[in-house]
Order: sequence, then structure tokens, then C-alpha cells
Amino acid sequence: MTHILDTIPPKETMANLLWRREVVTWGWESKENADALWRMCAESLIFWINAFGWTYDPRKKPATIPMILYPFQEDAVMRIDGAIEAPHDLVIDQSRDMGASWCILFPVVHRWQFREDQTFLVASRNEKYVDSPGNPKSLFWKLDHIVRKQPNWLLPGRGDGILRTEQRYQNLETGNTINGESSTENLARGDRRTALLVDEFAAYEQQAGWSVLSSTRDVSRCRIFNSTLGLVPGAFESIANNPDFEKLTLHWSLHPEKAVGLYEASNGKLRSPWYDREVKRCATPLEAARELDIDYSAAAGAFFKHETLNRLSQHVRAPLAVGNITHSEGVLGEWNETRDGRISLWRTPDAANRFPADRRYVMGVDVSTGTGASNSVITVFDRLTGEQVAEMCDPTVWTHDLASLACAMGRWFGGIDGEATMVFENAGPGLTFAQLCWKYGYRRFFMRRKEGQHSRPETDFIGVFTNKEEKVRQFNMLRMLLDQSRMLVRSSLALAECREIVYASDGKIEHKGAQGLDPSGARLNHGDRASAMAFVAVSLVDGVTPKGDDRPQQQLGAFGRAFMERQRERERMRAEEEYQWA
Repeated sequence: MTHILDTIPPKETMANLLWRREVVTWGWESKENADALWRMCAESLIFWINAFGWTYDPRKKPATIPMILYPFQEDAVMRIDGAIEAPHDLVIDQSRDMGASWCILFPVVHRWQFREDQTFLVASRNEKYVDSPGNPKSLFWKLDHIVRKQPNWLLPGRGDGILRTEQRYQNLETGNTINGESSTENLARGDRRTALLVDEFAAYEQQAGWSVLSSTRDVSRCRIFNSTLGLVPGAFESIANNPDFEKLTLHWSLHPEKAVGLYEASNGKLRSPWYDREVKRCATPLEAARELDIDYSAAAGAFFKHETLNRLSQHVRAPLAVGNITHSEGVLGEWNETRDGRISLWRTPDAANRFPADRRYVMGVDVSTGTGASNSVITVFDRLTGEQVAEMCDPTVWTHDLASLACAMGRWFGGIDGEATMVFENAGPGLTFAQLCWKYGYRRFFMRRKEGQHSRPETDFIGVFTNKEEKVRQFNMLRMLLDQSRMLVRSSLALAECREIVYASDGKIEHKGAQGLDPSGARLNHGDRASAMAFVAVSLVDGVTPKGDDRPQQQLGAFGRAFMERQRERERMRAEEEYQWA
């Protein structure tokens, strides 16, 4: 007859329960037997869970059921234990109801119970989710369940070597501890731990999430951040998409019960009868994206189609050249190639420092104040091919310098017309920008349509404006052109920004960084490249572009006429001054 120590826990539920009863009975027969099983559990985390671990699911009868690890859970448990053993941070993004919290807590308890010199901190967003008697959602309720369901002879001091107080477990034999803490902006600051668990991290308040990342950095070399996706993207989504963080993804399709009848839909998405039923129960597509699909773009209310951006990513290229151009009051100087330049080129000038003259170019300019709060961007596209040919991005360029640079670049990419069509927002800092461009002699501006007219009437408006409705229209144009491959984005950063453009709760379109998610400033980006490309799209779809200085003065627009009037007044005053001195 096979000795009980030579068997492994069966995976079928009834067989496992019968096997467990035999094992526990054998362990009670003598101290030698109990010690042998203790050593087996100490040596094998997986054996201990499958032989003595219990979980809880109130949807089932009985609610307390043996923890029998599925293959994906065995892999998850070993990845988590490995992150503690060779300490490093680990991000776990998951579909709902994959047992991730249990998979984290079992390795923590195993080390607390069978190892030495172990101290852990488990945290959630408020106290009721950390330690709340009678609340199975709380972390310490789960810890209690794991510990108390074991036979006494496996526990420290045969059950007498445990001190359990509020938000605290202590192994009196080894001194190992597990403590709990609710989320604050100074979570664990000054503490030192073997490992730290932050559960349901995406549900944290926005500022608290970023503060937790900062305050826990020196607490432990192993921080485990676990969550489904949040209602609004925040710190969790940021680290989950950061290649410097190891990530463990627990998608519903890994679960053998949920994956019965697994098939691939026409759009490439994995589905199953279980999934189809659950999608119908979701209140919105966003809920399905968060709770089931782990779809970061869709969960955030992504504006651009994921499939479109993936397709366009195949056309992203490293710049052919990076550098700066000298300029003065809109007059083009020399091109100087340098690794830290702010202008990227996907076409290079010829020996005469010129670009092909048989093309027309359109240039979108997103104007900032130059204080570093957001980027100023100039992006240039070939109107014929739709290909991006240049990009400039800088959060510290002042408006007067930006205007001079934009005029110089517009003439550099003059093509057939001598000047690229310039599109910008003629409001805020854009108004000063427009005045300076006019002063520098630039004349080829985008002229927007009169409100409510869709033909090509004469217009009095230079540039665009961006109230809520108009910004949606502009980005709709950009999305249409990208979907139709009529704009070819070369800049990886510009395409990455498009992935971060989302619908806000009030229906506006904005970059995630504008939602208070990114505390580090413009150098991480706030959608300014995407905004500049949206200006280009407006010009490509419905621009009215006068043909240089031969246009009627009424087409100069209200701003242009006012500027010319001021110019005439200055000339009159100068003439009077010269007459007085004569």
C-alpha cells in the first residue's frame, strides 16, 4: 500500500476532501506523523495549499471549500512567492473573481508560519477592508480563515504560539508578523518589511494612489500591487503599463471553468458562453472592459480605436534626424543636427537645406505659455500623402520664440505655396502667437468656416477655437482620418498620446494626465501632440486656405483687419513724428 507521504493531493474536489480527511487523521495519530507533514508543508507551498488550504465562496454550498489550485493559480502563487524570495515589485492585474487576493495571502501566511525573520504589511483603501470582523472581503478575515482551518499541529506552538490582535498576527515562536494598515497618503512611511501587499490599488483615491507609490518605495524591495482596473485610470494603471514593473495578468480565459467553450470573435477578442452571459449582466461596456477584459483603453473610455492604433503602430519610425534650427523673427536659419534637439524629422532636407517643392504641407501648432505646465507642439504633415514629416515638442519655449520657430518651420516646409498652412487655436496664448506670426509676415493660415455652414464660404476667422463641442469635432476628424489611414503617424510619442485620450465624465475629451493622474508635469505629456494632430485633421477635412497675399482684405479675418488697422495707425504716428522733426 502506498504510504500517505508518497501521495499528492488530488485535484478533484470529492477525492481531495477524502484524501484530506485521511491525511489529517494520520497526522493526529502521533507527533512523528505531524512533524513529517509539517516538514512537507514547509518545503512545498503548493502541497500545503492543496492539502490544508481553505477558501470561502458564499455563492456555493457549502461556502467554505478546499483551496485546490488551478494551474494558472499555481503559477501565480509561485510568481508571488518568487517576488518575495528574490525581492522585486510585482503588479497583478486581473479579471474579477480570479482568487488573486487568496493567491497572495497564502504565500504570506506560509512564510509567516514556516520561515524565520519574516514581516509583512497588508493594506487596503480603508479599515473595513483591512480588518473587519464578520466581513469576508477584509484581508484579515481571509487570513483568519487560512490560519484557523488548519489542524493545530501545523500551527506555531500547536496553536498556542499565535498572538492575534487588531490588524496584527504574530508568530510567538519565530517573531514573524503580519500587520495591516489602511490607505493614507503616508502609507507605511518609515516602515521596513519583507514584503508589502496593496490590495485593490486601482480603487484608491487619485492623490492617495500616487502618494502610496512614493511613501512605500523604501518600505520593502517587494511591493505587490493587486487590482482590477479602476473607474478612472490612476497610479495602478500607470505602473501596470510601466515596463520597469514585473506584471502578472490573471485573465478570465485562464480559468478552466470560465473558459469552457472558449472561442475567438471576429475582432480577435476571446469569448466563451460564460463570458457572453457576464457581458450581458454588465451595466456598461466600460464595466466589461474593467471587470472582465482587463482592457486599459476601453476601461478608460478610450477615444481612439485600439485596433486602429495597433495598426498604425506598425508605421511608427525612429526620426531620420533630430536637431534644431536657428531662426530670428520667423526667418529660417541653419539646421543643426544634435542628439538632444527638440525637432524630429522623418524627411531630411537636401544640400540646399530645403524640402521637396512639389508638395503642400500643413502644420498644427498647440501653443502653451512656456512655463513647463504643458508642452508646445509643432507637427507637420504632407497634405498629399498624409505622412507626418516633422515634430517639435518643448514645454519651456516662450510664445514669442515659438511664433518665430513656427514661422521658420512653415517656410522651411513651404512647398508649392511657399508656406505651410498653419493651424492653431486663436485664443489664450494662441492669440499672442497669432499676432506675432502676423508681425513676422506669415500669411498662410487656416481659415475656419462660419458656424453652421459646411460649404466653402468666405470666413472671418483665422485658426480654430476649442470649446467642449468643437474639441470633440476636431478629435472626431482626427479619429476618422486615422481609421481611414489618411494620416500616417511616425512619432511613437504622438501615437502613445492618442492611446491616452479619453472621454471624461462630463463628455469632454481629454488626456488622462489632465484628470489629475500624472503629477510629474508636461514632460510625461498631456495630449498636446494629439491636439496638434487634431488641428492638422481639421485643415485636411474642411480647411479654407487663402492663397497668400493676393486674397481680398475681407478674408484676412477680424483679427487681421484689426492688426492692419493698428499697423496703419503706427505708420501714421511715425510719419507725424518725422514731420515734426523735419
